[in-house]
Amino acid sequence: MLKISQNPINTGHKTFDKKANNDLLMTGNVVGNCQFSYYIRAYNQTECNEKEFKPGALQSYDLRNFFAVGYTVPYSMKYEIESDKNQRFILYCIRHSVGSKKRIHGWILTDDNYNLLSSMHFGRKSSQVIEGVIPYLTE
Repeated sequence: MLKISQNPINTGHKTFDKKANNDLLMTGNVVGNCQFSYYIRAYNQTECNEKEFKPGALQSYDLRNFFAVGYTVPYSMKYEIESDKNQRFILYCIRHSVGSKKRIHGWILTDDNYNLLSSMHFGRKSSQVIEGVIPYLTE
């Protein structure tokens, strides 16, 4: 089930809240002002568009979406993703920007049923942001 934020977001971080309420927070593959997220295929998923790939190739491809825009997936989350060979995930980078300054507040990892697996934040205000958006992205 796709979840889309419908209620006003109020994390206590004024700049983030303003940006998020003019944007959408939702599950799945999203490139937005406040989130960058992608489904991450299971390590053992080897078929895509009727083509066969080596185990891990599709998962690596999905993770490259983050590297392509300059984000480094936290080691603990990458380890968690690589540890369960049969699980699909959704990885979220929660962020906002003001002018040319980009601010990453943290990361959220769910399974493909939107169950929270882990989260991390970078500072007190970012903790409020991450805790505030988790209900919009999880069951």
